[in-house]
Amino acid sequence: MHDDSPIKLDFYLRQIKAIQQELASIQIPLIIHTVPLWENIATEIDKLCHKLDIENVHANIECGVNELNRDFQVQTQLNQSNRDLVLYHDRTLFPVGSIRNKSNQPYQVFGAFKKYCYEQLSISIPQCFPIPETQALNDAIDVGELNNNSLPTLAELGFIFNPNQINKQWQIGEQYALNVLDDFIENKVRHYQLERQTGIPIVDAGMRQLLHTGWMHNRIRMVVAMFLTKNLLIDWRLGEQWFMQHLIDGDLAANNGGWQWCASTGTDSAPYFRIFNPISQSQKFDAQGDYIRQWVPELAHLDAKTIHEPYAKNPNIELNYPKPIVDLKQSRIRAIEAFKQI
Repeated sequence: MHDDSPIKLDFYLRQIKAIQQELASIQIPLIIHTVPLWENIATEIDKLCHKLDIENVHANIECGVNELNRDFQVQTQLNQSNRDLVLYHDRTLFPVGSIRNKSNQPYQVFGAFKKYCYEQLSISIPQCFPIPETQALNDAIDVGELNNNSLPTLAELGFIFNPNQINKQWQIGEQYALNVLDDFIENKVRHYQLERQTGIPIVDAGMRQLLHTGWMHNRIRMVVAMFLTKNLLIDWRLGEQWFMQHLIDGDLAANNGGWQWCASTGTDSAPYFRIFNPISQSQKFDAQGDYIRQWVPELAHLDAKTIHEPYAKNPNIELNYPKPIVDLKQSRIRAIEAFKQI
């Protein structure tokens, strides 16, 4: 078990129980089969395949040396009976070892590695497999006979552990994980936009002006709207609502139409591939940076070239201002690819 901690094993055991219940709801039994010797795992899996008439075995890959050797043995054993072992990478966005530089070597600098990963994710995000359909019961299979053991407790594994308080901090279940992710996307990411802390000076300047005066120039409205809907891929209706709640000249038709135009969803909208670059817009319409200086005073000391994109030339510059929450180039590619799928 690689000296796994009791808290980790407890989490695994609780998760397995939850999976067992989920599988039972679609009439798929979870078979718990204990194999005393590691070297016999391949043979036992092959026997189960024969008993259950299984064509192929699907599993998540484990990258430990012993685990990889085990899987190789399973693969070899299954191949002898014209079966296959299909492995999936469930802990990483990309298969381990697949991210390499132009010389086909592993990256040695994290920054370059991160940039390449972001570029790949901008093009395509890994998709989840669908939940299996409810299965037909097979009365010929005696699940009880195949289960040679039950799910062990921590005590049976030799651990003394009281998980009651810790369990509340580490809840189980796929739905809980999805809810946490949705909450982050809906509230945390959106929070940066609403708090005028996006790391894009022209966007933050516009949002601050709107909050303090109840008004924003139309050019900045378009820049902000495209940044929210295209670079952040946030529902245009959230931005439209927020504008209406703060604009002194908020007009239902104009505000709705403007947001739909920017989001490329309206009846008379901009082409989906038309995406304003907020930095270019800032340099063009606020060349000296006066507008930014007025509403983002923490950048007022920067010169006219630096103020539009303060971290571009000097990523390590110390400022009381956040770095961009999204890469504009990569998020543009991601937006275009997303719209192509609609």
